[in-house]
Amino acid sequence: MTADLKKCTSPCIKSLRETLYGPFREWLTKITGIPLNDTIDMNGSRYTDRDVLLCHDDALEGRRIAYILYLVPPWTAADGGTLDLFKVDENRQPTVVGRSLMPSWNTLAFFEVGPVSFHQVSEILSSDKVRISINGWFHGPDIERPEASDTALSPLQTSLTLDVDVLFDWVNPNYLDLLMQVQIREKFEEDSEIELEHFLKEEKYQEVIAALQSTKTSWLSRGPANRRLRLHLVHFILSPMLVMIELLLVRLAVIGHLHTIVAVLTVC
Repeated sequence: MTADLKKCTSPCIKSLRETLYGPFREWLTKITGIPLNDTIDMNGSRYTDRDVLLCHDDALEGRRIAYILYLVPPWTAADGGTLDLFKVDENRQPTVVGRSLMPSWNTLAFFEVGPVSFHQVSEILSSDKVRISINGWFHGPDIERPEASDTALSPLQTSLTLDVDVLFDWVNPNYLDLLMQVQIREKFEEDSEIELEHFLKEEKYQEVIAALQSTKTSWLSRGPANRRLRLHLVHFILSPMLVMIELLLVRLAVIGHLHTIVAVLTVC
């Protein structure tokens, strides 16, 4: 994401900004009935291969309408990067995607921001296309936003007992080094995220892939889309290999990004 474009001096950006927050804002006010003010809230976004933006509602003080102006090359559904709008349940929690909007060159999408305006950007699946957009919000009088209900949250799994020796059978020994663990902890505390490459031993990684690709593998989605979302392995059809995977992931305090497929397991 770029810095705030409110003060950008580029002639093109300046002209677009004056159009969006001038005549277009006045038109939006007429058709929506929302008294939008002259607050400028505008930036640029760039998504490349495997980038994703998880489910959220944009609900910050003053935001009333969100907009996205797409500046993408020819785009298809196979490229991913859709704007997904969620349905909600009786607790105002997002459930499933109700509608997906595919990016298209010189297309402007906008929607009202409110207590149930949950949306996401799906994963970019193209290695050679870039999803570029100008996006932002039109501001107006703040509205009442009920506190989110926790009744829809499914409980997390409690800790399980696993012999520590199992870690040495599965995990890359570099990550079991005490000095390395200190460095990992410090980086995680600083950045709130971390990526650990080649986390599993190669032979175990190959066994994991084989188990996940089995036709007997089944998954259930648990938790609202915006909080505690995870994929849960159905226990009654689990192979011994997948049982061990789940036990291992619960045992570890910090799980790295184990290529793409194993990253899915980190949310179990």
